[in-house]
Amino acid sequence: MSTRSASKFLPSSRSVSPPKKVSEQPWYFLGSMQEEAEVAAQTNNVQAMEDMIKKNPNAKLDKLLAIATIYNSVPLVNHLIGKLTTHDLDCKKFTSVGDLMTTLLDLASQKNNLDVAQIITENGANMKDDKPLTAAVREGHVDMVRLLLNNGTDIAGRGGWVKYKPLVAAATKGHKEVVQLLVESGADLNDGAPLAASARKGHLEVAKLLMSSGADINFGQPLAEASREGHIDVAKHLMNEKADINHGNPLSAAAKKGHIEVARMLLKSMRGANAQFD
Repeated sequence: MSTRSASKFLPSSRSVSPPKKVSEQPWYFLGSMQEEAEVAAQTNNVQAMEDMIKKNPNAKLDKLLAIATIYNSVPLVNHLIGKLTTHDLDCKKFTSVGDLMTTLLDLASQKNNLDVAQIITENGANMKDDKPLTAAVREGHVDMVRLLLNNGTDIAGRGGWVKYKPLVAAATKGHKEVVQLLVESGADLNDGAPLAASARKGHLEVAKLLMSSGADINFGQPLAEASREGHIDVAKHLMNEKADINHGNPLSAAAKKGHIEVARMLLKSMRGANAQFD
């Protein structure tokens, strides 16, 4: 692994942008210690981290743990968790070690850092909190989603990303593998209208998967959603699968947005109930 610092927080001498104020930095920002901590995490150097802590007694272990989590440093995460007490927590942000662990799991999920995520789940993270699952779904991290589900995260949770259920979030982003995993794990195929979400965004393969798995073809007006956004391939497939041509008035939705080809296709279907589209 490279020993080059990848600090995102220290300003570059070649940058024309002003440095961020401390108040604008992430909660785990360590000021002048940031670069040293990142190098230790990148290189899995426990001794370097210990030396830094001895030189800087005020270095908070919660922040160091966050940096180790971001860089997926298993040795450092294990070492720092072993040293952690409630006195090492930012009392304004965390009420308990479990609260910190849940926040760290969210960071690991965003980065798809599976190794440290597993450690964190075993050290007090609240698996009822669905923000980590929301993060993993949003980014399309299918293995992370699997890890979280296997460790007890509620598949039907409503969490941190625009109040969407996980299946709706995955369908909206077009992450087919995540959708497949959630479906196989028992996600409700209609709760929140994931088919309509995939149709709205034009994700044909996701829409096909949801339909073949048993999603209600008319719930949430997927044909109207696809027509409104001009997603002709999705609209074709929905009509071939006998979506209700009048539900949600897809013809009006397409016409108002100027999607002429979609409107023509809908008119053809209205004139011939058994019309099929290639």
